Amino acid sequence: MRVDPRFALLNLLPWGVYGLLNLLLASLAWQSNALAQLLSVGLPLVLYGISSAIRWRARRHQWLSLPAGRLFARVMVAVLGGAALAQLVMHGLLRLATTWLDLPAGGSATAYLLVYWANTAIVLGLW
Repeated sequence: MRVDPRFALLNLLPWGVYGLLNLLLASLAWQSNALAQLLSVGLPLVLYGISSAIRWRARRHQWLSLPAGRLFARVMVAVLGGAALAQLVMHGLLRLATTWLDLPAGGSATAYLLVYWANTAIVLGLW
């Protein structure tokens, strides 16, 4: 299945706006902290790739011809799994970045991961 350049552009547009909004909010909250910039740009790029993969899989396996319940279940699994994959990729980027960035100390790592995963799942679900 070939990549439709119109979809690529239309998919890039909202993720680009999301990234710019993240950069703006990060600069207001953290005064251009390098970690915030990495997250602000990295996550939309990762989500662009994941959302493109979800669309490719949905079209290849003709999800739109499924009954509503099965379609909903597949979309939910794709969104939740895509959000988990995005977090794994971002975690890897952060691990690499710790050699040159200071990560914030304190707080519950598990709580941060759950909140960040839920946020990512919501944004990917809205897509």
